Amino acid sequence: MNPIPKSLASWITSVVADAPDNVSLVYLEWNDARRGPRKVISFHAFGYSLPDFHPEDPSSLGALSEWQWEAPTSGEISSTRQWDDLALRSALLDLFSRDESLGSPLTSRGGQIAFGPHESTVTVFPEQSTRPSSSVYYELHVAQASNSVDVHDDLLDNDPVMLQRVISNQKLDYPLTENATFHLQARGKELDLLYAVRWFICSDRMRDLIQAATQHCQVFPIRLYRSKKVAPDKLIAGYSVVQLYEQLECLDPADVLPPPYDGFLPEFDPVKGYRIVRSLAGDREIFRIAYEYRRLVVSQSFRNKCDSLGITGVEWLRRESVE
Repeated sequence: MNPIPKSLASWITSVVADAPDNVSLVYLEWNDARRGPRKVISFHAFGYSLPDFHPEDPSSLGALSEWQWEAPTSGEISSTRQWDDLALRSALLDLFSRDESLGSPLTSRGGQIAFGPHESTVTVFPEQSTRPSSSVYYELHVAQASNSVDVHDDLLDNDPVMLQRVISNQKLDYPLTENATFHLQARGKELDLLYAVRWFICSDRMRDLIQAATQHCQVFPIRLYRSKKVAPDKLIAGYSVVQLYEQLECLDPADVLPPPYDGFLPEFDPVKGYRIVRSLAGDREIFRIAYEYRRLVVSQSFRNKCDSLGITGVEWLRRESVE
């Protein structure tokens, strides 16, 4: 693991030390930027009075847009191949763990330090442990961590019949082409989940988890390459497209809003969120909700299995439930 450059570590130290006493959370956010011809990663710091911040709680994440304090200076490092989002998260977590004095002006009074790229996965120090609960569900999303793939062939999105069936979560009556080809993007990493919008591109072990959790899925083998070049030495074994086609009308009616337009599904307030009705979800471990955006939801049990295997490329949003 590459260490955080000293100049950035010094800036973080000063930011944390300068945070006002009413700030219980300092959020370090980074963005890609340019300084003339040079690519850089620019860091900004914001302060909040959020004593119960949790990175998987939608209301906590929504509160990050309303800060009470902003650091007057910014930090910066050169944008090189070694510093993708995953590497930065790991290096920052290692920095705070190894040198407790760096964050102590805040953590000593019960505060937290959060960090992540703009509008993406947020990591918190000190790390939080959440007690598992059978009454909690999670939205499963692909982490925005330089792990996207490019579609090389004319697949799915350019086939109106197949696309409509994917959107409606119908079982596909014919598979992908035998040589369906995908490519990791420039800084892509071989994570377990690479894509999760209308269908999954995932590793064999993620595929196995999904197949064990539901019978309402289809699996199509693919060829995934480490670059845009189609060559045997660039081929990455062990990835598939997985199509989940079960949707449930299982939200608490109090959380459901009318369809935004004729022909659309009912929806929910994205800020307020929604609650799953457990009696309607039953013992299902993974499914989509039959509401606009068709979010993918998993049970606590499925989340635990992912955590125990160390599944990578995923992020979670916590959703409560009612009986």
